[in-house]
Amino acid sequence: MRWTSVSSVASIGFQLGQLIILARILGPEAFGLMALVLVVTRILQPLADAGLHQAVIFHPNLSKDILSTLYWINLFIGCVLALSVFVGAPYLAQLLGDNRLTKLFQLVCPILILGPLASQIIALFTRDLKFDRLAIIQIGSLGAEFTTAVTFACLGWGVYSLIWGYLARFIVQAILAWWYAGFSYLPQWTWGLSQAWPYLRFGLFETGNLLINVFSTQIDKALVGRILGPTILGYYSIAWELIVFPIARINPIINRVSFPIFAKIKAIPEQLNRYYYRSVSLLLLINIPALIGLALVAEPFVEVFYGKEWLPAAPLIQILAIVGIHKAFANPGSGLLLAQGRADIGFYWNIGWTLALTMIIALGLYQYPNAQTAAWTQLVAAFLLGWIWHFLVARYGNVRYKKLLLFAGRTVVLCLPMILLLGFTPSWTEWVVLDLGLRILAGVVLFTLLYGLLYQEEWRFWLESLRQRNHNTAQNRDL
Repeated sequence: MRWTSVSSVASIGFQLGQLIILARILGPEAFGLMALVLVVTRILQPLADAGLHQAVIFHPNLSKDILSTLYWINLFIGCVLALSVFVGAPYLAQLLGDNRLTKLFQLVCPILILGPLASQIIALFTRDLKFDRLAIIQIGSLGAEFTTAVTFACLGWGVYSLIWGYLARFIVQAILAWWYAGFSYLPQWTWGLSQAWPYLRFGLFETGNLLINVFSTQIDKALVGRILGPTILGYYSIAWELIVFPIARINPIINRVSFPIFAKIKAIPEQLNRYYYRSVSLLLLINIPALIGLALVAEPFVEVFYGKEWLPAAPLIQILAIVGIHKAFANPGSGLLLAQGRADIGFYWNIGWTLALTMIIALGLYQYPNAQTAAWTQLVAAFLLGWIWHFLVARYGNVRYKKLLLFAGRTVVLCLPMILLLGFTPSWTEWVVLDLGLRILAGVVLFTLLYGLLYQEEWRFWLESLRQRNHNTAQNRDL
């Protein structure tokens, strides 16, 4: 647990620092162009992985021959996709409505090869709970991205600083993964397709699931960029980055720990329910007050950290914060279903969700072409359809949801004093920086005191968990 905490703090520091510094230097248009590049790369990355990352974790006793075969298949797919992006870059740029994207796609396509170089090694480290190595790889790669992107931005490279920073992350990730792999984790020059085929079939559903899931998270950006242009997309993408920041940085760390444990205890319902409840309740305890608090101070937060140029992003943050809470609650369910061997459930759900979300966003933008429409349609879709996902997780994941729903509702209620204090009082001082600092401090103190006073036993449990010096100790106590 110590290493996951270190990794979490470092990754938050690097990525939030990079976001704040580069937003001031580059402006909305550069971030909008990069968001359009990421639409394509994030959709293709699950294809490059082919679901084999999760297959390696789910099947802990794979032979060296099978692992090596899966590795080379992974790398071959990545090479094919990278070549396809390089050749098809002009057509992708035309589809997304900006010819400047052609060169950007061609520069960024090597990540589709660099990712598979490290993917299986990282999966094996995850399976074997080598969180020290995972932390070093994450910290090193994010540090390389931060240093490269900020340096090039200061030199006036514009959107290309974001591209080169992105490439630096994957290059360093591959180097560190191979460096720490040792002989036991590195692939051999072997090939046995017939033996590996069952695991490729397992990966097919997971690949489709991830592909559709990523597509659903990127379709709004593609539509906003295509219809409204990269500058408006820049505001929208920054708002989303802030909303998903705690989700994307904290949830994967907890899920990385949880997934191999879910796979091991899937046949023991009581332990599975207990561990799932503790994992999800921790995510809710962090994400709900953080996102509500961010929504309450959105305007001064944007002005202080990004500058007045970015103020159009503030109302988007306030709308998307509620969507973010739903995502924080829903996110761990996919890992649980996968651990139960039901990747098909997530796959079919994501197909339906993506089709519905695409239609809702497209219709909304057609009627009211502005960034706030995209945010509101996300919220409408979450309220109309989100309950179906939770029903599927409860039904096929074999977990009891009532306790989790009560915990989520209770956490929202604990935020009410903070909402009243921060949302319905005028500025406390004329200095924006001081006003923001006081509001954040007041919100944190108020929520923490209420939680600590009303739920002392839980509070002591989380504090005790944080003091654990290694994951195995915490795992044994939790189970």
